[in-house]
Amino acid sequence: EINLLYTISEMLGRTVSLDEAAKTILTEVSETVGARKATVLVHERSTDTLRAVAALGIDLTTVPPIRVDDPCSVSARVFRSQHPALLEAGESPCPEEAGYRRGAMLSVPIMWTAPAPRGAEPLGVVNLSDRRSGQPFTAGDQKLIAAIATQIGTAIQNTRLVRASVEQQRLSHEMQLAHELQMKLLPSDTILAPDATVAARVVPAESVGGDFYHLFHLGGSRTGIMIGDVSGHGYQAALIMALTMSAAAIHSQTTTDPGEMLNSLVSTVRDELTMTEMFISAFYGVIDPDEGELHYANTGHPHA
Repeated sequence: EINLLYTISEMLGRTVSLDEAAKTILTEVSETVGARKATVLVHERSTDTLRAVAALGIDLTTVPPIRVDDPCSVSARVFRSQHPALLEAGESPCPEEAGYRRGAMLSVPIMWTAPAPRGAEPLGVVNLSDRRSGQPFTAGDQKLIAAIATQIGTAIQNTRLVRASVEQQRLSHEMQLAHELQMKLLPSDTILAPDATVAARVVPAESVGGDFYHLFHLGGSRTGIMIGDVSGHGYQAALIMALTMSAAAIHSQTTTDPGEMLNSLVSTVRDELTMTEMFISAFYGVIDPDEGELHYANTGHPHA
């Protein structure tokens, strides 16, 4: 038993994937206590169910998830109570546990001791049954499996932390790519050269956002300038911003009147704004240097 604890401790210390180690752990534990059937169930927070990550003596893919509030399931009861259960042979198992329960059964909660004030937190359950000797499990078996379950609990928590860290890194990378792509949607400040000199800067509140500007050649010496902001931040605002810029590029070529252009733009994006419950403030001006005039329309964009 001492060798088993050391072996499992070393094994869990080398892995960041619980699923890879759980089957080996079950094999080692079952050899020690003489169980032919065993499962490791881990709590899935999103569905509030116990999902099998390893099984012995039964095909893992045939083990159904168990709802935590299942009144029939021993595993669910042990998880809720956070106390082990020693069950003798003779009791009819629940349908969800029939595949890995035969004869006497030992069910032990997998615990993780979180920092105060949260304290102990259940993460899953270890089940052992179908003992070769035909004898019930003992209090000594229970203590051994409880010690192993504590190690498994640490491994589960480490796995979740690693997964969260990797997911955060992936998300950060994707958001950085999205930021770079959004910046490329904005026109270059040389697009109107040599007719006009332009300077522009956009700094989103997050990686991506709804702030934008647009520049248009309108024929002759006239230049169109648009400044806008989609409400909110993040990818949703960025998607509406991209749609608005594409539509504005089309409508700016059909009319030289700023009011007509913005009315046409509203008609194009109205459904998307209604569906997302967002809005756009926008300024659109047409500069005519030959006449020395600026014609503009403003839909609530401050200090345009």
